[in-house]
Amino acid sequence: MFETRSLGRGQVLSRLARNARVRASLDAEDACLLARFAELSPPNRDGIRVADGAAEEIAIETQVSPRVALAKLLQAQEMVNRLPATLAALEAGDIDADRTATMTKQTAVLSDDQAQWVEQRVLERGPRAEGRSSVLSSPPT
Repeated sequence: MFETRSLGRGQVLSRLARNARVRASLDAEDACLLARFAELSPPNRDGIRVADGAAEEIAIETQVSPRVALAKLLQAQEMVNRLPATLAALEAGDIDADRTATMTKQTAVLSDDQAQWVEQRVLERGPRAEGRSSVLSSPPT
């Protein structure tokens, strides 16, 4: 159990902010590790993005369901390969894992150029900006 009784309001907020930055940095490292694992587990048949069993291996090691592990693997590949500024913002603690998940989901159907355009616009607006605003309705074609 963590000792928190002696902390004042400012100290609590400071530690929460620090923990959020550390958590975001670890999430960025996990994304890089998952993307690397996906590289090391190439698809062994058509129609899939990672080898059969890769998600299950991740699931066992990280104590999540295979479905969650596969989603994390695919999101990590998208972020590392298509959204490097999002990954950098996550590593710096400027955004959190929820925001990166939104970014990868909202840009998945876009071309690489369009995805990077949206990424730049959303990240320019700062950590609290919502990704689904008019920014997403007008990427270049």
